[in-house]
This record gives sequence, structure tokens and C-alpha cells, in this order.
Amino acid sequence: SFLRSRTSQDHEATAMMKAQFMSLWDGLITDPSCTVIVMGATNRPQDLDRAILRRMPATFHIGLP
Repeated sequence: SFLRSRTSQDHEATAMMKAQFMSLWDGLITDPSCTVIVMGATNRPQDLDRAILRRMPATFHIGLP
């Protein structure tokens, strides 16, 4: 997963892409003239990078049917 928690064994290119993604996301958040809705889904929320979770203002758990 691209947005999983970072580890020391991550490939350098993956780490750079993730850092760039979060930097661009921060730019969207700070631009008051920009309205962006980001939706994501995972069946492994425990594996998501904490920095990504901090950038999501709301999360919802949808249980099994």
C-alpha cells in the first residue's frame, strides 16, 4: 500500500513519492480558494501512516453487513 506506515526498509523512491504526496496535500489544505474532497477506503486501517490520518479531518468505520 502506498500510504502504509513508513519503515526504515521502505524503498527510497517510495519514501520520496509519499513525502511529495503529503506536501502537495498540505498545499491543498492551506489554500482557502480550493475545495477538494478526498475519500479513501482500506480494510487495514491499522497499517495507515499516522501522517496521512492526521490530514483526514474525519474518518468513518463501516462494519460488516
